[in-house]
Amino acid sequence: MHSRTGWIIAAAIAGSTSSSAYAQSITTGAVQGRVIDTATKEPLAGVTVVAIGASPEPQSALTDEDGTYKITELLPGEYTVSFYVGDLTVTRSNVRVGANNVTPVFQKIRLTDQPGTIIDVVDVPPQINPASTTKGSKYGRDAIEKGVTRGRGFEDIAGQQAGTHNDGVGLAVSGSTSLENRYLVDGIDITGLTYGTVGTPILNEFIEEVEMIAGGYNAEWGRAIGGIVNVITRSGSNKFRGSVFGTITPGFLAKRGQSTPVNASSIDVESNRAYSGDFGVELGGPIIKDRLFFYVGFAPQLARTDYTRITKRQTDCRKLLPDGTLSGCDPRLASQGGNADGAADVDPSTGFYITDELDRETRAGTARQYTALGKLNLAITPKDQAQLTLIAVPSSGESPGLYGLPTSGGRSSGHVRESGHPRIHRHGTGRSRRRRDGSLRAGPLSLGSATG
Repeated sequence: MHSRTGWIIAAAIAGSTSSSAYAQSITTGAVQGRVIDTATKEPLAGVTVVAIGASPEPQSALTDEDGTYKITELLPGEYTVSFYVGDLTVTRSNVRVGANNVTPVFQKIRLTDQPGTIIDVVDVPPQINPASTTKGSKYGRDAIEKGVTRGRGFEDIAGQQAGTHNDGVGLAVSGSTSLENRYLVDGIDITGLTYGTVGTPILNEFIEEVEMIAGGYNAEWGRAIGGIVNVITRSGSNKFRGSVFGTITPGFLAKRGQSTPVNASSIDVESNRAYSGDFGVELGGPIIKDRLFFYVGFAPQLARTDYTRITKRQTDCRKLLPDGTLSGCDPRLASQGGNADGAADVDPSTGFYITDELDRETRAGTARQYTALGKLNLAITPKDQAQLTLIAVPSSGESPGLYGLPTSGGRSSGHVRESGHPRIHRHGTGRSRRRRDGSLRAGPLSLGSATG
């Protein structure tokens, strides 16, 4: 019997800096646009632009002389962008902001409207970046909830991107193997250090957005020749919200597996999934309104696989007839009028030995995994934000010996930890802002033993 236990811990903290370069980062997005007068087509300077939505605190900017503005370092999600000029208010709802992306929101304002007029524009601006060379897709919360996938993790969401397929180990992208990708969660590299697979599996219920970059990405990503999978987890806000969820996949709804017999072995094994499922809870909300927010989630995942072990033996009771077919089975010796001649029977149509089934036994293997996620967002000032993320994924499993006694498989255990170096950034307004990233990945510490 085999057992395995693993822990993965990740943390990220944000602080402050400022300069001129970036309007978004790999974990946040931005809104930019231009405000003009409907009648004269002239730019409007000094218009207050406020974005309210997924970020813990409203972010604002003033339009410049040419009417342009930028609001940066916005958490992925839905926003309402409001424009205030004098006593007029224009709001744009359903503005989707994605990580590592700039959403264009351009607005015309009619200054001749009556003072106190509030105009609500219901429109969805496109998430198009004409300056980008990358090939890929973004999958927001709505697409994650409504999309149909084979699995429950972010790899299955990313696998909807054109040019990807499962190569039997994981997600292969644009001709590369699945071991040549890079995976990030909240800016922390969670790529497995041993083989390059996913190091931290996370359920879709805890994810706000998945960005799949399949090609054309810049050197800033690095450490991959396949694809980049950038995952942003959900965050708390000023409103309490949560859910209880669960899924179950019973084995009787799936077609039973069929294995190809092995001529050189006296034991055949067929595996069939008895069940797989998960259930959990997630909750987010304010600890201190407009200042400190939390998000937590916990979900056990359970699975069982039944292995049917078939023991067989070769027969020696048939002979080849002149017409090329086999006779019936007569186990008596040839001297006694039977067909037993000391050589195993061979099927002339396949060349395989003919066998009889001696015994059929079912042995079960189980797998358990517990995904726990905790996240704190702190609004230190309107411009300075801090974030702390903790992800723990302990797991264990048991598998019986299949070609010997049930206990012949042995036991093993392991302990793995991963941590991310603190990252520093500042929420800015206007046009001058910069983000500096640091990244440090500690290697795994493994302690284990095996007996067989």
